[in-house]
Parts: sequence; structure tokens; C-alpha cells
Amino acid sequence: MNDRLTYTIGFLLTITLALGLSVPLAVADQPPRKPNIFYGKALVNGNPFPGGVKVSVKSEGAVIATTETGADGSYSVQISPAYRRVRFFVRGVDTGQTVEVKSGEITELDLTLEDKEGPSIEIREPGSGDMFTKTTIRVEGSVSDDLARYDEIDVEMGVEGAMEPVDLSSDGTFSGDVQVSTGEVEILVSAEDFAGNTSEESVNIIVDGQAPSIDSLNYESQVDSKTTTLTGTITDDIAPPTEIEVRLDGKIVELESDGSFSESLSLTTGSNSFTVTAKDEVGNDVSQSITIVSDTAAPQLTIRSPVSGKVVTAETIMVKGTVNDDVVEARDINVTVNGATAGVSSDGTFEKEIMLDKGSNDIEITAADKVGNSTSETVTVIRDAEKPTLSITEPEEGLTTTEETVTLSGEVSDDVSDPGAIEVTVEEGSVSVQSDGTFSTDVSLDKGSNTITATAEDEAGRTVTATRNVERISPTPWPLYAAIIAVIAIVLAALAIWRARGGPSGEGM
Repeated sequence: MNDRLTYTIGFLLTITLALGLSVPLAVADQPPRKPNIFYGKALVNGNPFPGGVKVSVKSEGAVIATTETGADGSYSVQISPAYRRVRFFVRGVDTGQTVEVKSGEITELDLTLEDKEGPSIEIREPGSGDMFTKTTIRVEGSVSDDLARYDEIDVEMGVEGAMEPVDLSSDGTFSGDVQVSTGEVEILVSAEDFAGNTSEESVNIIVDGQAPSIDSLNYESQVDSKTTTLTGTITDDIAPPTEIEVRLDGKIVELESDGSFSESLSLTTGSNSFTVTAKDEVGNDVSQSITIVSDTAAPQLTIRSPVSGKVVTAETIMVKGTVNDDVVEARDINVTVNGATAGVSSDGTFEKEIMLDKGSNDIEITAADKVGNSTSETVTVIRDAEKPTLSITEPEEGLTTTEETVTLSGEVSDDVSDPGAIEVTVEEGSVSVQSDGTFSTDVSLDKGSNTITATAEDEAGRTVTATRNVERISPTPWPLYAAIIAVIAIVLAALAIWRARGGPSGEGM
């Protein structure tokens, strides 16, 4: 009871003195009570707090006094003895120090705090696992600390080995750009408070500025069917195949674990275009188009010369023709003549000179497109290197006749041409040749000497001639001779009779 009375009187006295009032006479016999002065340094981890740090004193949970530290971390505060026990706080953090207030004393009291934790860091942007196409990344976040003010926290951000300081706003937020490389990147944010405590937060992102690579597309550009297979491989420096979207003309294509794929394609006759597109998760994409020609028909082949069966005398012949195709250009058609390549012009014409053997030569001309469709034509050319043979069997050379005509007979042959194909002319008149090569014709004769010329020409135009000399004479005029003789006989008979009758001497007259 006495303690409570004494505490009450002391509290009233403290209030009265603080207000400059006179002490009532009823308590004038009590000794005056003075405040307890506390001083010392505010320390964190044994090091002084900076100047301007708020030190507060609480009694029964209520703040009864406040002060601020000096530049060296020192503080001083007077506590009325009206409060028996008080607790000290530095920057609102309980020091855990509760002391008894004693009137008039000067008490040295270092206020100590242990701060072993760095500032708290929150990275709001970017999020973990976010993907970007650019190498400049905007980083935003905030920092907080139980003891340190924002201006007492040093913040850096960047990547390993390339950290840059960043300013904190008055609310503890920060933002800035960080330059990164491509691939999986760890962005770091570090903070250090005035007590030297550090903390670090990181976020992993993926920077992919490159589109996937279409390493290979394997296909036949020309096929002789209505279906074919397209294979290929698609890779990415960052994204695994499972994260690459591949489409073939809009249709999803499944990639194998190594990035390869195989797709069957349906074709129409002629040119078929397809587009392969690969896109990674970030949206980088690449496309490649291909063209496949479906050609199931052989080229059309026309031989202009020579015609089959042609007979020639030269050692070579020029083979000429044209080719075309409903699908491919003419110049893409391969033409061979007896196996030798013949150049094809843009208009489809071609020509090739080849050697000929004596006799019959089969010339094979083949036109083939790139997929192997082909067509062939064969022409036969006969090389006739020798002249035909011609012999006249009758009449005999130097025949003399009185006939107006003579029969000319003979025989022809050739190493190449059939006898029936040999043209025989006698005195510019065509003569029929039998299958065995014989021929015969009547030839008119002029009076006197006649040279009869026979010519034989084979299919190659080679000619040979033979001649017969025949002389036509006039026949003997026997009737005239008989008449003359008769006349002479008559005359002689008349003379004889005349003489017998006396004749010119006139004896009979």
C-alpha cells in the first residue's frame, strides 16, 4: 500500500514539475524526483546505427518517449521515474532490453540489435520460365527490410559477372533493363543493407531470338507416281523438338525426339507445291517451300528424218526430230540416238549426226524425262557403198541386122537393194526388172550404126551403164533382081527371034 502511494505521489510530482506547477504543501515533505537519463549507442551487429534513427521507449506497450541517433549512432533520452519499467525499441524493433527507471540517475545503456538477415527481395517481372525474343529484359520488383530504410539499401541487378546498381524508389520498388544473352538466362537481384547483410533473388528466363532451323528436307523433285515421301530434320539452339510446332501446309507434323519427321505426300499431275513451317514457343518461325513434279507419262517423240528404209551413200547421217512433254520443259528431256546424247533446244527440236555401217543400220532414238518415263523409236537406214552391177545378155556386141527393132535383154544386181528396187532405163525408157534381176525390152533401130545404152540406178542413186552397138542394114531386093532378070530374058528372047527372022540385014524383007 505504501509503495502504491509513493508511486502515485511521485507520478503527480513529475507531472507538476513538468507543467511548471507548484508542489502542493501536502507533499512538500517528500524529496523531489528527477528523470532517469539513459544514453549510449544504438548498435546493430555491434556497429552503430547511422544518424537520424528513431529510438522509442515504451511502457506497458505505449510509447512514452522518442529520440533520434546522432551521426555516430549515439542517443540520449530522459525517462520520468513515474514509469517503473520501460522497454527500448530502435526503428520499431524490440531490442529485448527492459530496464527499471530510477529517479535522478544517469544510465549508460547501449541498445543492441542482431540483424543477420538481408533485405527481402521480390522480383515481380519477369516471371520464372518466361520466354523472350529480345535480349533486353525489363526487370521490376521491390525490396524491404525490418531495420534499414530504403535509402540505406544498395540494390544491384543483372546477370552473373555483369551486375549494375539500381535506384530504389521511396516505396522500395525498383525497375531497370538488363542485357542478356540468348538461351536460358538467370537474372540476379542482390540487396545489401547498412549492416552489411546481403540477400539475392533470381529468376530463370529463356531468351530465344532465333527461329528454328530446317536443317534438311529430303525429297525427289520429280517422281513418276501420285505419292511420295518427304523427310526432314528441324532443330533449335534452345527449344527441344517437343517444343517446336511444325506444320506442312497447315497440317501438324509430329517430330521425333531427334527432330526428324517423315510425311507421305499426295500429288497431282504436274507441279505440286508444299510449305514446311517451324515455330518455337516464343513465336519465332521459319518456312521453306518445295516443289515436286508428278510425271507419270512418257515424252512424245517424233522423228522427222530420216524415214525408215532410207538408202544413203554417205558414211554419216543427221537424225532430226522433236520431243515434248505435258509436264516438264522440252530442254529437260534427255534424248539419245544409239546411246549418244542429242542436245534438245527450248522448242523441243534435236538433231544428232551418227556414223553408218555398210548395209542396214537400225537407229534407236530414245526420249526420257527425269523420272525415267521414256519412249523409243527405231528407224532403219541402209548405207549403199557400191554401185549396182549391170550386164547385157543380148544382142551380142556388133550385131548386124536388117530388122527395124532388136530385143535388148540383161540382168542387174546390188549388194543392198533388191533387184526390183533397181531402176533400169534403156534409151531413156523405163524397163521393168523381174524379181531375179532380169529385164528385156525391144529397141527401135535406125538405119546404120546404133549404140544402145542401158542404165541401172539403185535406191541410193548410184548408177551404172552398159552399151551395145548394133548396125541395121537394108535387106537384099530379090524380087527386083528377078524382074530385071525376067526383063533381060525377054529382051534376049526377042532379039533372038528378031535375028532369026532376018534381023537388020533385011534378008527376009
